[in-house]
Amino acid sequence: MNASAQFLNPSAAAQRLGVSAKALRLYEQHGLVTPRRTAAGWRAYGPDEIARAAEIIALRSLGLSIAQIARVLQDDGFSAQRVRSIEGCRKKQHRARLMESRERQRHHQHQGRDAERHLREQHREQQVRGAARPGRYLGRGANPPPPDRHEHQE
Repeated sequence: MNASAQFLNPSAAAQRLGVSAKALRLYEQHGLVTPRRTAAGWRAYGPDEIARAAEIIALRSLGLSIAQIARVLQDDGFSAQRVRSIEGCRKKQHRARLMESRERQRHHQHQGRDAERHLREQHREQQVRGAARPGRYLGRGANPPPPDRHEHQE
């Protein structure tokens, strides 16, 4: 295998990593990855640069910002344990947001049930007073849709 086969141009590297070439350029602009340059000045990603970019992409998938990634990668104590710790924090945050969302959903369901119960009670009161008009209660399944007028025409 020759030396040039080990290096990838930005689009090939991006395709292999599952990101855009623009993302690789952004990582380079922030000093996170430094691809080599050909004699003509083109960027070339070797195995080390590809591995570094893969680390960056993994950290981005955990929700870290570019600035946070820069700090993590500059830290000499960078380790898989630290990444797992960050991932654990992100999972806890996600779990908390999910619980909040479920609680909001339950609250809205209860509000809907309360509103429906209120409509039923109002309708019953009107029926007792004789003020209810037939077909005005719009509760669940109470009023089926009218038949289509054009259904029986030939």
